[in-house]
Amino acid sequence: MTEEKLLSAQEAIDAGYGSRATLYRYRKAGKLPAVIKLGRLYYKQSDLEKLTSPYTAEEEAVYEEYAKKLMADMPKFSLETKQKLANLVSEYMTV
Repeated sequence: MTEEKLLSAQEAIDAGYGSRATLYRYRKAGKLPAVIKLGRLYYKQSDLEKLTSPYTAEEEAVYEEYAKKLMADMPKFSLETKQKLANLVSEYMTV
């Protein structure tokens, strides 16, 4: 049996799961269980992933199917328009 990966608070922060304050807030609210091992606090990676995953796999499949249908109904774009859209999406994703 493989033991689940545990992350310290700093490792969770470095992996992008949130700030120290965010992790504390989730733990205090009972949304993020913690594991104490050798007197140190750790989080299960699977618990962190559940917390940061906005959708279940089933919901994700529904949204993906919707996006495919939406794209099928859209007009064909020129290369210039595609590049503009890609730039907009890229700017949005980095904000």
